[in-house]
Amino acid sequence: TIAIIGIFYFTLFLWVGVTIHAALASPQNTYRIVLWSLILTVTVCGIIMLVLIFPHAQTVMTSLQDYLAKGLEEFMTAQRESGLALEDIMDLKSNLSKHLSDAIYIMPFAFFLSLTFLFVLNLIMAKRFFTGFFNQLTQINFTVFAMPFFAVWLVVALIAFLLANKLIFNHKILFFANVNVLLVMATLYFFQGLAIIFHLMDKWQILGFLRFAFLIFLMITLSVEMRFTSLAIVGLGFFDAWLDVRKTHVPPKNNGATAA
Repeated sequence: TIAIIGIFYFTLFLWVGVTIHAALASPQNTYRIVLWSLILTVTVCGIIMLVLIFPHAQTVMTSLQDYLAKGLEEFMTAQRESGLALEDIMDLKSNLSKHLSDAIYIMPFAFFLSLTFLFVLNLIMAKRFFTGFFNQLTQINFTVFAMPFFAVWLVVALIAFLLANKLIFNHKILFFANVNVLLVMATLYFFQGLAIIFHLMDKWQILGFLRFAFLIFLMITLSVEMRFTSLAIVGLGFFDAWLDVRKTHVPPKNNGATAA
């Protein structure tokens, strides 16, 4: 098992290197290359998991539930030792099965999220430390990342379908697929929101200590009020389709002759 996991991670990091190399060859298409690489990686891993795990689904699910339950028990023990109120601990215990179910439902999204941060962090580190060796890295601008406009309607359709499934169909598989795709879209809009924030910091010349202080403040806010702050950043990225804060929507040029 350890050997298989080691080969998997080696292959994954090798694929990250291939993706970054492709991005260097075409810096103007960096985000498209990374996004398609992520989609391909998740698809291949999903197929492998279906082939290897599906025949033993019941055993795997039981083992996974036991693993998550043990983790939650350790978390509650740590919280109890840190002085968490008894009623809060009892509430966690009474909702243990629900927390386990929620965790299992969003595992594909969690895998996508970890891959996304792996790709993005490697790109950021490459640009930060290896620009002197690869001039193409200077052409990669993280502040211009934007989702295509049609993605807005995809999100609207996903939300509508989620509500329809809850009210009419009530099908677990549909709910599972819908929630994970919706969370993936939220992640992409989260990065768009971050791109807008960094664009505004560049525009307003927030550099040096002020930039560092703002980033620390943002990280503290995310750790303390993660849900509200994350939703705010996702909302900023989503509504930028209409706000166009960075003025990325260039109207088509009128090449026709204008009558006098």
